[in-house]
Amino acid sequence: MSCHAMKLLIVGHSYAIAGAQDKFVTMKQLDSSLQIRLLTWRKSNYLSMDWEREIHPALTKEEVVSIRDMFSKSHMTYILDPVFLTRLLRQFSPNHIHIEEDPHSLVGVETVVLARLFCREATISFFIWDNLWRRPSFPLNMLKKAFTKFSLSHCSLVVCGNAEAGKLLPRKGYQGRQLTLPQVGFNDEEYVTAARFELREQFIASHEGVLIGFLGRLVP
Repeated sequence: MSCHAMKLLIVGHSYAIAGAQDKFVTMKQLDSSLQIRLLTWRKSNYLSMDWEREIHPALTKEEVVSIRDMFSKSHMTYILDPVFLTRLLRQFSPNHIHIEEDPHSLVGVETVVLARLFCREATISFFIWDNLWRRPSFPLNMLKKAFTKFSLSHCSLVVCGNAEAGKLLPRKGYQGRQLTLPQVGFNDEEYVTAARFELREQFIASHEGVLIGFLGRLVP
């Protein structure tokens, strides 16, 4: 292993699912020296869905870290065990910390605070989806503004899931580097099968109009 191997720490509840972890498997294939620690909650009933932490077959328990979470009724309010997280930061000593949570989320602020206390040399980046200029009522509006300003002032890059999110960053006080990339993506080879073409022909034969495919989620 190279003595200059990158150590990457990722925080994000989206990666409780093995399929979402696939992008980090691909990153390791591109750079065999890459070391990762992926932190996510163990289980949750967020959005009325029961989530159990999974581990991608190409990753290990050491890489997909089991860490206790608290207040996980929402992705905005949960935090990770601060004692465990502090110990991990000191032992793993990451070069870069990538936070896939909102800058004003509790876990986002927690990660930035602990990183600056115990892992000062690490650079920090955020991934955000937020493309709506929402202003909650007082006092939540003040907390959101303060948390966002604090978190973004300590990061060197913001990755946006859509172009509209990037346009809002200056209004949030961020003037640093940004880019737009999909959060997870997918391997298109896994979705190319003869079955989908057969299904399309069957549908067209029995229906008139346009056939539209949808990949997403429906929640209340």
